[in-house]
Amino acid sequence: MKSKNNHQYEFPTGMYQGRMIGNSKSNYRKEHPNDLIMFNAVMVTESDGIIWNGDINAHVDKDLLIKTRNIVGEDLYFLSEHEGYELRDSLPLALIAKSIIGVRKDRITILDEYCIKNYGDFI
Repeated sequence: MKSKNNHQYEFPTGMYQGRMIGNSKSNYRKEHPNDLIMFNAVMVTESDGIIWNGDINAHVDKDLLIKTRNIVGEDLYFLSEHEGYELRDSLPLALIAKSIIGVRKDRITILDEYCIKNYGDFI
C-alpha cells in the first residue's frame, strides 16, 4: 500500500490489506475469549499516518505484528475502525493519541485504559 508520503510498504506474508481472521466476528470472539481482537483495525505510523487496515488478534498475531513493525522500520499503532476513519485526515500524532495498541521492536504495548484493565499493559 502507498502511504500519504508515497512510501510503498511490503508487508510480510499474512499481513495483506483488508485481512480477515474469521468468517464470523462473534464466533471468532467465542473461540478466543481472552484475546485482544480488533476487527477492521487501522495501522498508523508516526511518519505516514494510516498505512494498513484489517483484522488482528494481538495475542495470536504477536510475532507477525512485531515482524511487520521491523519491516516498516518504526513503531506501529492500531486504532479501532471508527477512530481511524473518523480521524483519517488528521496528523499522525492525533491518530496515535487514539490508538489501542502500540507495536515496538520486541513487544506489544496496550495503550487504551479500558484494554489495560482487561489484558494488562503488555502482550
